[in-house]
Amino acid sequence: IEQSLNQEGYRSMIMLTHGNIEKEKDAIRELKALGTEGLLIFPVDEGNYNEEILGMKLSGFPFLLIDRYLPGVETHYIAADGRLGVRLAVEHLWELGHRDIAICSDSPLQTVTVQERIDGYIEALKDKEALINPAHMITDFKPLSVLKDAEAHPLYRYISNKMVTAYISLNGRLGVQIYQMAKQAGLRIPEDVSIVSFDDPTSIVEEFSIFTHVKQFEREMGIRAGNQLLEVIRNSREITGFSKILIEPELVVRQTTGSCP
Repeated sequence: IEQSLNQEGYRSMIMLTHGNIEKEKDAIRELKALGTEGLLIFPVDEGNYNEEILGMKLSGFPFLLIDRYLPGVETHYIAADGRLGVRLAVEHLWELGHRDIAICSDSPLQTVTVQERIDGYIEALKDKEALINPAHMITDFKPLSVLKDAEAHPLYRYISNKMVTAYISLNGRLGVQIYQMAKQAGLRIPEDVSIVSFDDPTSIVEEFSIFTHVKQFEREMGIRAGNQLLEVIRNSREITGFSKILIEPELVVRQTTGSCP
């Protein structure tokens, strides 16, 4: 983002909200008060929409949402195609012989991105004429904070009981935790269980460059987000539609997936 904005003579300022909608509202108000020309927002995803975002839409203030959008509210946004990403993961595991495939998210909220990926998982299995097992859609748990507490975690019990032969993790950090729990339960990866994560966990721990993962091209997304925001700023006085950019992900196959045991 910074690279694309700097090339056009703009300065960027970053404010972190840590998933707190009140902090998000404060940040938007503060940045507008400082005279910012446009905003790129990775929005908090809650049932109640941020009225500051809705207000900017009504007033025509230039902004663009990244990775998420607000269902039912037309705005400019850019995101990776989550449905396609999950479909790529399911098809890869299916070709390896896996039929019991779990999809996991430790997001505390039923976010738009999580829901779209679960929808993609269901669609991909339906295309295979497979039975959809709701128990394999594991989203109702809190993130694991300390690995030594793993054995009390519901996901650990799921893994150690060999409920499925493959896991799709909706973020890299959770993918690493599934890997660590499986090892703790005495399972081998990929001989006993396969794991596909969204995003490359290498950014978390260098040793996890072994992960088969859905690549979402974050750098390209940042560059295109910056360029698109500049277009919105330049054309803010014109009456135009809203740009909706979906980046096509790809599957990078490494060492955490193998044939179904």
